[in-house]
Amino acid sequence: MDKRGQILSLDYVISLMLVLLALGLLLNFFELQTVNAKEAQLNSELEALANGAARLALTSPDIACRLTSITGDPPKDIGVLPNCIPKNGRLTKQNLGIQGFECAIATDPIDLLSTECNTDFPDGTDYYSVTRKIVVSDDTTITKDKLEECIRGELLNCVLSDANLTISIWRTPT
Repeated sequence: MDKRGQILSLDYVISLMLVLLALGLLLNFFELQTVNAKEAQLNSELEALANGAARLALTSPDIACRLTSITGDPPKDIGVLPNCIPKNGRLTKQNLGIQGFECAIATDPIDLLSTECNTDFPDGTDYYSVTRKIVVSDDTTITKDKLEECIRGELLNCVLSDANLTISIWRTPT
């Protein structure tokens, strides 16, 4: 066979192109896997933060209603009334443990006052929302007797109302 100055054969060029194509596809696949893993990690972090914020909203002494007895002066503090949130706007980023993130809090059908978490969702931003059933109180404390009367339906002007609390969290756009 006469080579006539030919450095590379056509077979060698085609095989080299196929190897480079396979290498490019392999690198693309690994890049996609890395991006997907990073997105899953970020979404998992948002989920954990939102669930933690909801748990704090329902059980934290800084947020939840206080249950007291009617006897004694001052009345004896029994403890936190879980799933009870007062209307006074104690749902702050610090109390919810979500400093450095943006948030939106919605309560249906009752509006709670929140000074830091009433931001509109930015378009195209990943967020995580969690909804919990709550009881909304007109005051930060409720006596045990009033609570029992509200539960039995005996109190005409019950200070507790059923609602749904939705907490949405997303990263601050940079």
